[in-house]
Amino acid sequence: MNTVSEKFDSEEFDSDLEDIRVVNSIASKEENIYAELLICDNPVKIQIDCGATVNVLPRSVAEKTVIQPTKTLLQMWNKAVVKPVGEAKVPICNPVTGRQYRCKFVIVGDDQGFV
Repeated sequence: MNTVSEKFDSEEFDSDLEDIRVVNSIASKEENIYAELLICDNPVKIQIDCGATVNVLPRSVAEKTVIQPTKTLLQMWNKAVVKPVGEAKVPICNPVTGRQYRCKFVIVGDDQGFV
């Protein structure tokens, strides 16, 4: 088991961030890590990707939000480039704590393999 523990000055960051002080890694048969959030008031199982530089949602999940144009292009792990539909600030809620946030997501088409 690996343990990572780091404290930081929360005043340096956006006040909407939650502080995670310890992360434990336990061997698992499943390679991917998932969490369930309420996105636009609907439960959605999302994959946690620590290597990603943006948050990505398919258009069908973000259908109730205003999608703005973006110049961002997404480069996948295999170097393929995907042009997203746009970006949006999407309401999300942690169903365990009840805390609500508005997070920026890059919105992709449902036919682009992210669903």
